[in-house]
Amino acid sequence: MLRWILLLCITLALASCGSNGDQELDAGTDAGTDAGTDAGTDAGTDAGTDAGLDAGTDAGLDAGTDAGLDAGTDAGLDAGTDAGTDAGGDNPAPTGCAFPFSAPPSRELPSGWTVRDKHLLCSLDHDGHLAQVYMESEAVDETNFGYIVYEARRGWICVDGVVQALDAAGIDYAYGHHGWDVMQLVHEGLRYVYRWSDVCVGYRPCTPSFDVFDVHQQDTGERIAGMLPATCVHLSEQGRPRPLTLNLRQPPGKDNEVQFTMGEDDGPADAQPAHLVTLHPFRMDLHEATWADFAMFLDDHGNDCEGVPCIDSEAVGIRVHEQAGRWTADEGAENLPAVHMTWHGAETFCFWRDYMELPSEAQWEFVATAGGMQVFPWGDQAPDCDRAIFADCAQDAQTICSVTPTGVDGFCDLAGNVAEWIGDWYDADFYASCTTDCFNPRGPENDTGSKVLRGGSYADDDSSLASRLRATQAPASSSAQVGLRCVRRQFTWSQYDPPEP
Repeated sequence: MLRWILLLCITLALASCGSNGDQELDAGTDAGTDAGTDAGTDAGTDAGTDAGLDAGTDAGLDAGTDAGLDAGTDAGLDAGTDAGTDAGGDNPAPTGCAFPFSAPPSRELPSGWTVRDKHLLCSLDHDGHLAQVYMESEAVDETNFGYIVYEARRGWICVDGVVQALDAAGIDYAYGHHGWDVMQLVHEGLRYVYRWSDVCVGYRPCTPSFDVFDVHQQDTGERIAGMLPATCVHLSEQGRPRPLTLNLRQPPGKDNEVQFTMGEDDGPADAQPAHLVTLHPFRMDLHEATWADFAMFLDDHGNDCEGVPCIDSEAVGIRVHEQAGRWTADEGAENLPAVHMTWHGAETFCFWRDYMELPSEAQWEFVATAGGMQVFPWGDQAPDCDRAIFADCAQDAQTICSVTPTGVDGFCDLAGNVAEWIGDWYDADFYASCTTDCFNPRGPENDTGSKVLRGGSYADDDSSLASRLRATQAPASSSAQVGLRCVRRQFTWSQYDPPEP
């Protein structure tokens, strides 16, 4: 219950949900604008928790290319190379870079409020270089409105697996009014400025951390590139990184809500009737969670999810193992989709990624049908092995995004490879129960014994890949054919752009 209270607080940005949490909102002067309504999106501005929120990187970009990011390797980061070791011991560095990760310490501010420092890991893809940046910033003060002021203390950059310390004079973390912070670093004559994209409109940033960066010539100040996609995540309280997974805003752009036709009148009985649904915007992972991702989770959280195993560690085909108290993905399996997790494990994994969650049926179907317009993620054409991984194509799950991304906006493997856990309880009459005023439907409130699965898997034939087909599984069970991807709710109620840094 506490988990969902926290999620509700963060999603709706309730001012009373945290100690000292935004008790005196400056509604009349934010960026010189009368904000009117709190955007409900300051999931990362409660610095008391500030708990490593996964940024997402959409900016309305075509995820199939996303400025050259290799979607099959999490923003170009090949977790299988694991160059070096992390600070925790002799285990491979989970991000592929041997950063000196450390747990963010807690500090008591002059106000008496105790908060954690901000240890931030970001992707950096520019001019053919796929790099990562790790920055440690210290909490130094609190504003009148409950925002925390941080100062950059140490930073590192990793290019091609080689980690270099950044000059202390070339790093900066600057406070911005109502959470519009900016992080900067200088490397080889270029200044990289991390900030929020222009789809992040609202009273406060619409994602918990930066989702784009600009590139400037350090000597002249000239901006040579802008709004390049980035993924930033905060380290956990134990100093462990979270996955740098690309996720995209749906719908793209700045709409505050979207309507689409869910279900079909001549489809399966439990997907009837076609009915109009209204959704708030959200961000969905480009691809399914990998074994490398799930190993990070188990290493930080352990294998107990609400009294149920997160993953069946004894299952045949499991590709992550615990040794000497540390979990790692098997060599060569890092970018395969993780499977054999229970629904509880899938739900807890998403929540561990800082208050993300499993998609609702409505969210998943919106993406997989292009807003109710298609039979399959790629259109109405029958499945083939160039579009999806199913029984005609493979005997087991394949590397994520191993077929050309054919989903809406470049989402990978929405049909085939592995089926995906959905947050909702299954009810055969659910579609028929919400035919008018159907707003952000979430499925039955009561335990029906089964959770929903969507998407089909490598073991299914082509008739099982249609985007409106529904399947079920008991939440405490697991399967070699079932994985997951996560979503983050995103509200943008006040319409103005983030300030330029």
